[in-house]
Amino acid sequence: VKYETVYERTEEEKKEILDKVEKNYLTNVIKPFKKRFKGISKIESPLFPAEKEFLQIQLNNDEIILPYFEKGTMYKEMKLNKRYTLEELGI
Repeated sequence: VKYETVYERTEEEKKEILDKVEKNYLTNVIKPFKKRFKGISKIESPLFPAEKEFLQIQLNNDEIILPYFEKGTMYKEMKLNKRYTLEELGI
């Protein structure tokens, strides 16, 4: 039983944060800025906190705000306000 529990946790840790479509899209968006990339976060909309979210890409001395999307519909495995690296996202 102990071995199964450890195995299950290991499998959960390997779970992908982005699905195939999300990963492909972000790879292409980030590509021209890869050398300046610092992180990416999912943020709750300050205007519509119960309805909308967006992604913020942090660069050296700059940022990119991607379009709003309905809360809970995209980037579901990303935690709010957590800065992710390319490695964490598998990009």
